[in-house]
Amino acid sequence: MESQPVVVTGASAGIGRAVLTLWRPRRAVLAAGAGIDGCHAVSMLALAAADPVLRRAGIADAATATAFTAAGAAIASARPPG
Repeated sequence: MESQPVVVTGASAGIGRAVLTLWRPRRAVLAAGAGIDGCHAVSMLALAAADPVLRRAGIADAATATAFTAAGAAIASARPPG
């Protein structure tokens, strides 16, 4: 099972980011999270383009990451600086 390490790594990174966001819900942290989600969306589109077998999963994951990017950016811009 080659995908298990990727899933575990992704899950632990997501949990770590969630803890950081809850601990320090500042504009910069929220904006950084949105940026990470944007990078993830782009990487999943690249995966979808490169691997026909994973195309559907890559597109679905990219769509989800894009939604998180938009939500994170909107929340970050609504928070006061600091």
